[in-house]
Amino acid sequence: MTVKFLYAIFDYPFNICEVEKIIVPVVSENTESLKLVKNMGFTEEARIKDAHPLGDIILLTMRKEDCRFLGERYGKKFAIATTST
Repeated sequence: MTVKFLYAIFDYPFNICEVEKIIVPVVSENTESLKLVKNMGFTEEARIKDAHPLGDIILLTMRKEDCRFLGERYGKKFAIATTST
């Protein structure tokens, strides 16, 4: 995934749809997905014990103000590029 792609996937819900929080459910046994979303900046907010045949369902969230892909480092560069085309 490129940084430009990550900007686009976070720009849509946060800036176009104006949501304040994204919620991602991941099964506890899916360690690769957990690693991916945590590296993107999601944090564990809740855990539903034994809600899936493979274990718990972990609810990870990200608030708009915590999304680094929309901030100074990444967001400004891509926001300008997408609005000028």
